[in-house]
Amino acid sequence: RNARADTVTYLTSQMINSGQMFCGVTTAMRRTGTFGYAYAPNAYNVVTWQCGIQNNDLSHETGHNLGLQHNPGFTTTTPTAALYPYAFGHAVDGQFRDDMSGEVTTGSGANCPNGCPRQLFFSNPSLTFFGTPTGIVDQRDNAQTYRRMYRCVNTFAEVLFRNGFE
Repeated sequence: RNARADTVTYLTSQMINSGQMFCGVTTAMRRTGTFGYAYAPNAYNVVTWQCGIQNNDLSHETGHNLGLQHNPGFTTTTPTAALYPYAFGHAVDGQFRDDMSGEVTTGSGANCPNGCPRQLFFSNPSLTFFGTPTGIVDQRDNAQTYRRMYRCVNTFAEVLFRNGFE
């Protein structure tokens, strides 16, 4: 029987790598790798069911499949390597971080020493959260990346299964 999907999420009970537990994993679509229709065979992610629902990691990992990146300071991906130079999450110390952003509260790389709770939106300089823009024009606009890529990703199944698949 044929199964068709544009992206695939594998749910699991737990993931442990080198003794460390984590919630999700995938490869992100980037300009310096396989992107566009050629990325279709890589459009899958693995998420623990607890994190996928409770922490919203399902949308986070699927966001990577569409080319969305973590916030600067939480990723080593550069604007020239990202799918688009603005394909990054956004965090504001003491206020919020978007769905793609990580939170570091201590150490020299701290981006949120006062905390920044995760919110269920993608960075978007056109929108505000309690009066603060949720992105930076031309630097942190994952919403624009999503809008540009969803039509491409929405046809992955058509490209992959054009000749059938068991």
